[in-house]
Amino acid sequence: LDVIKRGKGTAEDYSCLATSINVSAMLAEQGYGIEYIKYCELGLEAVRRIGERGREVGRYVGDGKGYKAISLVLELYDQQVKQVTQYRILDTIRRVDAQLIKQRAQKVEA
Repeated sequence: LDVIKRGKGTAEDYSCLATSINVSAMLAEQGYGIEYIKYCELGLEAVRRIGERGREVGRYVGDGKGYKAISLVLELYDQQVKQVTQYRILDTIRRVDAQLIKQRAQKVEA
């Protein structure tokens, strides 16, 4: 997140951040931090804005409100990885990847 805040983020930095936020949101949906799901939704929206900006202008940067939401979700993520097994994390990453592939395919079809 720090490199993105400084305006030096790359597509790879963005991808790593987006994956972390998506994994945290999915884990929250599975009951690991469900009380923070609203923050996850705000974090996901902030990450989407960063991605859109990156694709449009080539710079992966966000905004103050978005950074706050992302920071909260990253704190949740840190707690989640202490609570769940490595298998659960890897399985959730696979699910996030599958979901993103499906979304991209639907955009191509549209």
